[in-house]
Amino acid sequence: MNSLTRSLKHSLVGLLASAIVAVGAAATLADSKDSQNETAGPAYVIAVVDVANPAEFLRYQESALPAILAHGGKAIVATTSVHVFEGQWPANWTVILEFPSKAEALAWYTSSTYQQAIPIRKRSTIFTNMVMAPQYHPPSSH
Repeated sequence: MNSLTRSLKHSLVGLLASAIVAVGAAATLADSKDSQNETAGPAYVIAVVDVANPAEFLRYQESALPAILAHGGKAIVATTSVHVFEGQWPANWTVILEFPSKAEALAWYTSSTYQQAIPIRKRSTIFTNMVMAPQYHPPSSH
């Protein structure tokens, strides 16, 4: 290998190493900004529920609603009809609630009003899967 080839190879390795460090730093910064952004903006509670007793589930909905409204929540999806594109959907109810923030969603779930509604939901359903997720904020291009 001549000295020009060696020098070029060394420069390319150095450039590649610098690029990897820069990408890693950018990803760390983006992760940091993403975690900061998770506290800003709306949060969503997504529930998939298999209702076994519709009359009792209606009681649950009626007792849960005041707590949802008290924390600025609103239902943006509440349906027994979904179109499954892939996989299986084991529930007969799909619900997405929107809250003004993660703090409000957490306050709703832990409120005494909602905690009193949970046993009614558990009696009326076979299972419930419920998660909270922040609004998606795409990485900035800056």
